[in-house]
This record gives sequence, structure tokens and C-alpha cells, in this order.
Amino acid sequence: MKLKYYFHIHHEILVESLTEPLKNRIKYIKENKPEDEIELRLKLIKPVKGKLPSEFIKADQAWAKADQVWDKAYQARVKADQARDKASQAWDKASQAWAKANQARVKAYQAWDKAGQAWDKAYQAWDKASQARVKAYQASDKACQARDKASQVRYLADRAWVKAYQDNIPALEKLHKVECGCGWSSERSTIFTKVNGLEK
Repeated sequence: MKLKYYFHIHHEILVESLTEPLKNRIKYIKENKPEDEIELRLKLIKPVKGKLPSEFIKADQAWAKADQVWDKAYQARVKADQARDKASQAWDKASQAWAKANQARVKAYQAWDKAGQAWDKAYQAWDKASQARVKAYQASDKACQARDKASQVRYLADRAWVKAYQDNIPALEKLHKVECGCGWSSERSTIFTKVNGLEK
């Protein structure tokens, strides 16, 4: 790597090699240095023509190499910083999205919990109603059995009453004639007769 050496590239350094094109340094001086310094600075920047000490050149070349490595590392760091900033922005957005999603999750969980409580109450009410329904069915079955038994007893009693009634009509009519004496018709089994004043 061949380096070009100049006097007074920077005002505080006697001799140094160029690390960028000379025109860049001249432009920088014209645009950024105090006006009363510009002419002198530009006048004193001169190329070294003589032979520089070998020890100085070796050290300067080593510095130039190290500077190139540093520059690459610096550029890599700038890119890494940019990537880090982008990642940080993405993280911020993701964090906001996560926070919103978490709020929604909390609300949904609260709603789910309320729904669960309502479901528990409804289930308890259903279970209670189911038990009452089972008891009501059991009571209904018992009542049906009792009704069937009573119907049978009533049927038998009714048949017995009809038979007793039919078997005792002569005695019942005799008693009726003595105590009531109306124009009851034993043939038609009715009080609505001509004798009673209303025949149907």
C-alpha cells in the first residue's frame, strides 16, 4: 500500500499520509474553518518530497491498515446500529400490538369467567330442576298407580251399586210410593211424566 505524505494536512500534525483525496480536505477547510485561517492552512499543505524515516513510514502504514480495519468495523457498526434501530422500532410496534392483544385477552378472559359463572348457575338450576322433574315423574307414577287402583275399585263399586240398585228396584219403588208418591216412571226411570205435570 503506497501512501502519499503531506505537511500540515491538520494544523497540529507536522507530517501525515492522506486518508482521503486531498480535494476533500481542501473543501472541508474552505467550508468549515474560520475565515482568517483558511488562506494559511491551504498555503502550508504541501507534498513531502524528501525521504521520510523508515520507522515512521512503517508505523504510519500499520496505522493506515488499522484505520482501514477500523473504518470497516465502524461502517459495520453503523449498519448494525441501523439494523438495531429497525429491530427496536419493530419491537416497539410488536410490544404495542402485544399490549393491545393482552388487553383483549384479559377482557375475553373476564367475559369467559363471567360466562363460566353464569353457566355454573344455569347448570345448578338445571340440575335442581332435573331432580325436581325426576321427583315429579315419580310422584306422577305413584299417582297413576293409585288412580288405576282407585279406578278399579270404583269400577267394581259401580258394578256392585248397579246390581244392588237393579235387584232392589221393587223395594225402592215401594218406599218411594209411601214417602214421595210422585208420578215417577219406573219403565223410563224419570220424573218427567204426565202425572208430575211435565212429560218429556
